[in-house]
Amino acid sequence: MQRRLAAVLSADLVGFSRLVAHSEEETLRRLAEQRVSIIDPLLERHRGRVFKTMGDGLLVEFASAVDAVRYALAHQKQVAETEAEIAAAERLTWRIAVHLGDVVVDGDDLVGDGVNVASRLQSVARSGGVLVSQTIRDHLPGSFLIKSAGIPHLKNISKPVQVFDVLEEGMNAPTPLIVADRSSALHRPAARVGLAVCAFACIGVGLWVGRDMLGLSSLIGTHAPVETGEVARTPQILVMPLTSEKPEGREALLAGGLTDEIIGNLSKFSGIRVFGSNTSSALREAALSPDELRQKHGVRYVVSGAVRVLDSELRLNFELIDTETGSTRWADHYEEDINGTFEALDDVVASIVGNVAAKVSRTELEAARQRAPANLTAFELTLRGRQLWQRPNKENIGEARSLFQRAIEADPGFAPPLAYMAFTYLTSYNNKWSDEYENPAALHRMLELANRALDLDPGYATAYAAQAIAYTYQGRHDEADSAAARAIAANPNDPDVLGRAAQVLSFSGRYNEAIELLNTAIDLDPFGPAQWFNFLSRAHFFQGKNEPAIAAARTCLDRAMLQPCRETLAAALALSGDLDDAAEIWRQLSETDPVMEPEKMVARLRPAFRRQSDLDRLVDGLTKAAKRWSRL
Repeated sequence: MQRRLAAVLSADLVGFSRLVAHSEEETLRRLAEQRVSIIDPLLERHRGRVFKTMGDGLLVEFASAVDAVRYALAHQKQVAETEAEIAAAERLTWRIAVHLGDVVVDGDDLVGDGVNVASRLQSVARSGGVLVSQTIRDHLPGSFLIKSAGIPHLKNISKPVQVFDVLEEGMNAPTPLIVADRSSALHRPAARVGLAVCAFACIGVGLWVGRDMLGLSSLIGTHAPVETGEVARTPQILVMPLTSEKPEGREALLAGGLTDEIIGNLSKFSGIRVFGSNTSSALREAALSPDELRQKHGVRYVVSGAVRVLDSELRLNFELIDTETGSTRWADHYEEDINGTFEALDDVVASIVGNVAAKVSRTELEAARQRAPANLTAFELTLRGRQLWQRPNKENIGEARSLFQRAIEADPGFAPPLAYMAFTYLTSYNNKWSDEYENPAALHRMLELANRALDLDPGYATAYAAQAIAYTYQGRHDEADSAAARAIAANPNDPDVLGRAAQVLSFSGRYNEAIELLNTAIDLDPFGPAQWFNFLSRAHFFQGKNEPAIAAARTCLDRAMLQPCRETLAAALALSGDLDDAAEIWRQLSETDPVMEPEKMVARLRPAFRRQSDLDRLVDGLTKAAKRWSRL
């Protein structure tokens, strides 16, 4: 058995089945033209050997990592130029990935781990992009512009693979330039997004002046000006909830799930801002015109679509509206078999996100990493479980766990049901109606599930957030801060992740950072959960700022009658001298347990506070409110 090290390139034509179904002869003719005029000449120039073709894809061996990447960039550039005048829905677009690994020679064919990894990487590459593994990146000179793309979940590949987008060649730097690597700073996520726009706007017009232009360290968390060119404002995108003919059932569930998938994946693109799902639902109910959305809410682009299920067929229609002109910038439709694997819908989401991002911004295009199950059943079970978890009571939490467990059994390689099940144990730990109230075993179970999710998907931000909170409640603050930083690095534009990370930082005494993260989360999703205002209220309160603490707590209670918001409000009112109002809030708190003492009310939180004096302040305020109530 002969083995050798080779750079393996995997290329696949996006949406080939749909294109053939739409126009078979024309699609095959254009594909053959690309092979003759683009692919074969470039392979000869860069010394590549095709060892396998699959109709809509090919596998190529290169002796040099540099040759492989140069071929990939040239391939994508020439194809894009050739297809530029073709309607978007009919373009031939490729996904390309390159991996350097061990292969086994089988005649003219190659097999083995090196080939398998390259093929799996191609499935998570962005349309029109070039994705490479760490082994390839290590062999690239400084002339390549590279952007970290995280550690995706690769089906049937047990070892984590760090991947990178290769954007272009032409730089003159001593080492490969890594763009927007989010593994560093925890601070100022909003500023970080804006700076990414500045840097990549400069790339687009050739305004590079050297390595520091990107500010790999100095620009993170600053507002350093760009000397040349005009900094484009960050475009804001509103993804309207997808419509369905049936308000309930499978069709409506899929519409909601696909909406969240599109929002979540668009949120990973630096250089654009995406409204959260709660705000999206609220603005749909307002029934505003595109111009009103622009004038009142700063919406620059609107993505809308419809979902329809006919027997086993899923039909989807999408369009992108420019609110300044009212014109349609992009539109497409998709038809997929709903009973098959989720890979088809995975491609649909990738196509939608890629088209929207390309039309909205030609700056930084980060891969839309799809965390999708192997089949639709697991996806739907996770959605239903998440809906129940968001309406917590003893019955809903039990049913949610049952659904998450079924999702795990349906697709053991899918991380989200593990992460969301982890959060159900935090809910149980914090609520008296649960048999697990104040039980440390619930926190151990939460951490176990979060870790299992991360074993499956080492780049999953929600799982890092669950891990961070479990560590916090266990009093493991250094580990909690580290996990919170990883959560933000994995997805700094996800308002839910920012809100959870802020909760961790607040418990750790890092109140200014927590407030900044919460303000960013609220800015991204103004109609987000009431819990964010609970975290915001407490961060202000523990700094001794009673007025903003009271204001945030009242906002929280306007949205949901959460006990922690009442606790903070009662304490803040009491310490600010408003004892009568504080006493009334204490009366409401004590209705379910008239003999409850302030210390016992919050005792379960003792380990979560890095600085015990902060919790002492809460107990002091609650004690004053309770004493006032006892005298009335």
